[in-house]
Amino acid sequence: MHDMQPDKGTQEFLLEDFRHFSESSWRNEDVGEKRFSFLVSLVTAVAGGLVALRTADKNRIPPDEVIGITQAAVAGLLVIGILSYLRMLHRNRITDEYHRTLKYIRNRLIATLPEFGDYEVPCRLRTWRDSLRAGYAETVGVLNGLLLAGLVWLYSGQWCVAIGSGAVLAAISWWLACGRQK
Repeated sequence: MHDMQPDKGTQEFLLEDFRHFSESSWRNEDVGEKRFSFLVSLVTAVAGGLVALRTADKNRIPPDEVIGITQAAVAGLLVIGILSYLRMLHRNRITDEYHRTLKYIRNRLIATLPEFGDYEVPCRLRTWRDSLRAGYAETVGVLNGLLLAGLVWLYSGQWCVAIGSGAVLAAISWWLACGRQK
């Protein structure tokens, strides 16, 4: 048997696939950044509105209504935050799949180019510190924990219960987000 040189069509196909998945990976990351920025902007805007409402002329809005509006706003932010968090986890899974695909295509491409037989992209081994990286999903999870703590406090008036429930949600969110790392 003789060595067959791969044809240029195979190499071009692999290169085009590599470009496509690489671009898709970057677009996926960009969507995550925009979603995160939107959530932070929304929380900031609602918080500013609630502060303005709370410090407004007390004769115009009864205090009970202000508390009800605040509870509804924080509950709404928590729902949007949880949905954003779930979407971030999905985005992270898709990004991981893109990275696996890119690695596979890279290996196939290298196999077609004998002159690059020893080419390898260096990668760093993961350590426990990687769990402290505070990516978008982890940060949204912590933000949701803070929103839950605020909501529980608004309903119960008990800081210990509020902080405990928020900390539990933040810890579970962090664990779920970090659990996908390999």
